Amino acid sequence: MKILSWLLVLLLLIGCSAPDLNKPPPIKVGRDVCGECGMVITDERFAAGYYSADGDARKFDDLGDLVQFMRKQQEAPALVWVHDYETRQWLSASDATYVVGPEVQGPHHGIAAFQSPQAAHQFAAPISAKVLTWTDLLSLELPGTTPHNHN
Repeated sequence: MKILSWLLVLLLLIGCSAPDLNKPPPIKVGRDVCGECGMVITDERFAAGYYSADGDARKFDDLGDLVQFMRKQQEAPALVWVHDYETRQWLSASDATYVVGPEVQGPHHGIAAFQSPQAAHQFAAPISAKVLTWTDLLSLELPGTTPHNHN
């Protein structure tokens, strides 16, 4: 009985461990809601997220919502994660290349992330969209926001 009690305590400790802040927060598509607009996250290609310094998961249905939330909350997480538009794999936001334009059919702001700059340029060319870095995206003026210096 004593061993069973210790096993139960060990399992509880493992289950209550802090999240790995160096990994993206898990997003349940169709169930989790955006931390900025409150909409259900329905399209993984545009979803993004990070953990706050105190370990709270921040999840977003749109890259523009992520940027707006970071500006409002003045949060500067160590690692921000975005999905590659084509593969839907998680990428570090700072390593991705972004395509921005009204023809990008995202939830709100018309922003898509790509793992390779070549893929981004190939996607952007026929729709005359802008190709940006993470730093550029953080400085981009979005509807209802003012750009900030995030360097």
